[in-house]
Amino acid sequence: MKETAVAVRYAKAFIEVYKKSGDLDRISSEFSVMARLYSESHKLRNVIQNPAISLKVKEGILDDLAKKAGFDKDTSFALTFLLQNGRAQIINEVAEEFEKMVFAALGRVRVEVTSADELTDSDKQAIAEKIKENTGRDAVMDTQVDPSLIGGVITKIGSNVMDGSVKNQLKALRVGI
Repeated sequence: MKETAVAVRYAKAFIEVYKKSGDLDRISSEFSVMARLYSESHKLRNVIQNPAISLKVKEGILDDLAKKAGFDKDTSFALTFLLQNGRAQIINEVAEEFEKMVFAALGRVRVEVTSADELTDSDKQAIAEKIKENTGRDAVMDTQVDPSLIGGVITKIGSNVMDGSVKNQLKALRVGI
């Protein structure tokens, strides 16, 4: 819980610093890439969390990674800022909170859509339009396939889940009988 509160404070600070640049989308995307790299690379985590390695060396490693990935200097600065303040270990939480705030600022919402079959582009567009109609925000969809649903879709926006799957409807019928 404490880490989330700290992550929110850092994300708010980054929003304030970068909102005038007009690059919130790009910075959020780059930040998420670095957070994923940090999560997936045991070696990187060991180096960043090792107190025996100097801050200068750690900063150099992050700077090299950012340059190789083609990140903007603003993203590099944010990453270095976290490192210098001893908060590199919460980069995932900061990236997640930053994305939420960027989405709110840009009128977007992240939506998880699970369907029985692969969705067509027209299906995705129809779902996105319905979400825009209901939330007033543009949908950024993450889709996945779960054949056990039989048909229909499950849509998750934040903690709200709308289960329109055939599997759920059959389950409801069974309970009602």
